[in-house]
Amino acid sequence: MYSLLHQYLITHKQLDLPGVGLLQVIDAPARYNAAEKKIYAPHPAIRCKEERMEIDGNLYVWMATQLSTSVETAQNQFHAFINNIIGELAKHNQVTWKGLGLFTKDDTGIIRFTWEKTIQQYLPSITATKIIRKGTSHNLLVGENEATNIEMAQWLSQDTAPAQKKRWWFWMIAASIIFAIGFVIYYLMQDGASFETIITSAKYVFLALN
Repeated sequence: MYSLLHQYLITHKQLDLPGVGLLQVIDAPARYNAAEKKIYAPHPAIRCKEERMEIDGNLYVWMATQLSTSVETAQNQFHAFINNIIGELAKHNQVTWKGLGLFTKDDTGIIRFTWEKTIQQYLPSITATKIIRKGTSHNLLVGENEATNIEMAQWLSQDTAPAQKKRWWFWMIAASIIFAIGFVIYYLMQDGASFETIITSAKYVFLALN
């Protein structure tokens, strides 16, 4: 019965299990895992919803055809199958539907379903690494604004150029002051000037250069 109803679910995209839940086949979209840098392919998935639909009479007709029996017998077999699942959940709090998933029942009586992800293993993921080539333009998100990498490079170069120029002039001036003071001290020491005279002269040179 498990394999027969599994076939019905895959063919008709949904299967109502009274007292258990409504199984539906959905299309899970492709997803990107940034940490693994992989893209996982879209695939069918199975979910179980608490709300249930009225059982389609075509289910019993379809089962009767597959089992080569009467509609009434197929209906009785279906309900016996449902009662078996509910009984197993009451005893063991879980029922495994091989190839489909696992039904579990918690302490509050809520039935949950975890589908068996057997399909995903046949759909390999692909590596997705972003390649940035020099000289090519690509969009970047800066805050809430979008700009290209070339525009960002131009903006950054404009911001840093004046600062670099200012630092260059600063070190040139500092080197000139140090050289001038050193030259004056050396000249006065050669003439035998006193320490006070050397200090005073160095101050005058420093003030003159500023």
